Amino acid sequence: MHYARKNDNIKMQKEEVSTTKKVFTIILAICLFSAMGTGFYLSRKENKEIDNNLKTMKGVVIDVYSQSSRGETCVYEINIKGIKYQNHEALGKHRINIGDSVFVEYSSKNPEYSRINFEK
Repeated sequence: MHYARKNDNIKMQKEEVSTTKKVFTIILAICLFSAMGTGFYLSRKENKEIDNNLKTMKGVVIDVYSQSSRGETCVYEINIKGIKYQNHEALGKHRINIGDSVFVEYSSKNPEYSRINFEK
């Protein structure tokens, strides 16, 4: 009889651990999808802001670094009325070096929103 209770307790503990793992996995998935959705929304918001208030200028690349999940990224800087703004851009197939000039599109209402136009 005592052996049967011990087995029941072990079985209940395993079920509790399994339930905890499932709940943790669900919470983790919700957090990941929320973060991805937020990033997508903010990216679209920035691009729309730039498109609606488009200004262009030359910028300069001040850093290039690798990210394991995204490949190479560059940090560029633009100077608007004596204020320096920095942003970063994934390079994809483009090759850029520190010191290179880049064509930058930015929002005249919010110059912190900018992007490199690789087509020009």
